[in-house]
Amino acid sequence: MKRWLPTSLGLAVLVALGMWINLWAGQPPAAAPDAPTQRTLEALVKAFNAADAKGVGACFTAGAEMIDDEGNGVMGREAIEKLFADFFAKSPGAKLHIQPETPRQVAPTLVMEDGTSTVTLPDAKMETVRRYAMAFVKQGDGWLLASLREFPSSDDTHVFDALKELEWLVGDWIDESPAAVVMVSSRWTDDRRAIVRDFSIRIQGRDAMNGTQRITVDPLTGQIKGWAFDSAGGHGESTWVKNGDEWIIKTQGVSSDGEASSATHMLKPLGADRVQWKTVHRISGNRVESDLETILVRRPPAQ
Repeated sequence: MKRWLPTSLGLAVLVALGMWINLWAGQPPAAAPDAPTQRTLEALVKAFNAADAKGVGACFTAGAEMIDDEGNGVMGREAIEKLFADFFAKSPGAKLHIQPETPRQVAPTLVMEDGTSTVTLPDAKMETVRRYAMAFVKQGDGWLLASLREFPSSDDTHVFDALKELEWLVGDWIDESPAAVVMVSSRWTDDRRAIVRDFSIRIQGRDAMNGTQRITVDPLTGQIKGWAFDSAGGHGESTWVKNGDEWIIKTQGVSSDGEASSATHMLKPLGADRVQWKTVHRISGNRVESDLETILVRRPPAQ
């Protein structure tokens, strides 16, 4: 461990975010409480600073993932505990400080949170600073980490330069059909090293599903990639490649019931306020799905 980590056209939008999800007419999400994940973060920092690998592992779900800023990853609580145990053995006295940003409760059982972590190694007289993205899921009366991804925090500009061509995504977009209304809101992170997209879908005037996606440069491959989580428990990954005046997006994902999916999307701006979105090669489980096409329209700023 090198850092501190050891049916409707609306479906096209959700699949393109890197997932395949079954729509449900659920109740609207509860209002986000104040810092619902604060207790978990405090327990994580306390365990880290006490060199307590099991205590760190207890902050994660049984099937959690950790991905460092070079793309190296581990899966599962046991592997995470071992990773930290090895780190603490090699780095005695290591201390962690976390500076979280405002958490986003995108569903009753899902909270996304970005922030900055600082690890100090007194023996080596060094300090490392990294950006992170966390996904928390509610289990019982508490919140546990399901995913933790780390991103470099440096002065280089190659990530921003690569993402600059996607800056037209920033803003609020909508796709309305008789069956559903899909809204996507995109923004830069504070350090401009990623674009975060929050999405929601409403059916018959009721909130049915929502989630979030983070787009940045994968430090392992140098490609632009997106990672997404939906409120039903599904998740997905996408790779973005520019081809002339459009973007080709290859996606694969897993729904909350464990069904794998994949698709290819062509995203083409039509001026400043409209985007053509085509979806082909859709596979869900063992089924080949029909192609989709829709137009996203930029929503004007709220008055």
